[in-house]
Amino acid sequence: MKSETPGPPDVHPYHRMEIYKDEAAIAALVARMIVQALQLHQPALVMTTPSIKARIAEALEEAGLDVQLLDTERKVHMLDEQVLRDTVMDGDLPNAERFNEIVSALLEGLCVARRNLCVIMIYSDMADALVRANNLIGARALEQMWNRLAARFSFSLVCGYAAAGLNQHVPTFEELRELCEQHNVIRLLRH
Repeated sequence: MKSETPGPPDVHPYHRMEIYKDEAAIAALVARMIVQALQLHQPALVMTTPSIKARIAEALEEAGLDVQLLDTERKVHMLDEQVLRDTVMDGDLPNAERFNEIVSALLEGLCVARRNLCVIMIYSDMADALVRANNLIGARALEQMWNRLAARFSFSLVCGYAAAGLNQHVPTFEELRELCEQHNVIRLLRH
């Protein structure tokens, strides 16, 4: 099932919300997206939990890719979203200056060897972690920062949201609408 809803005009044109049922499904999707990026000679950045990161790495290895070599060659970089989130957060809100500084450095590092064209495939579930921590305001602010960063970098961003995590905090319609409006495509991943 695919549901597309246009976001407001300031939403980055390749900012997708992917609502997933289980980690295996999202890891398989992200691994396929990484393979596609590599086939186009473009880099990938993944910011996720250690368990999803391990599943993605396993899927890439099964596809015959050396994950350590990809990282060394600045083709794919995977990091723990919690470490990045802890670094950019000021209490309940992400610090825009730190977010821009850290994420810009990551994106520039991936693009350093690509002089003519660099369109980074990004997967992140940092905002989902904030939703699960009952911090929808922080999640929305983080999504807005991604949209603003798109003015400086070319990337395709997929934000993973675990459907299972929503039972801890069921957002109001207004909260959900505000979060969805930061994306231009909203999909339910069925596996």
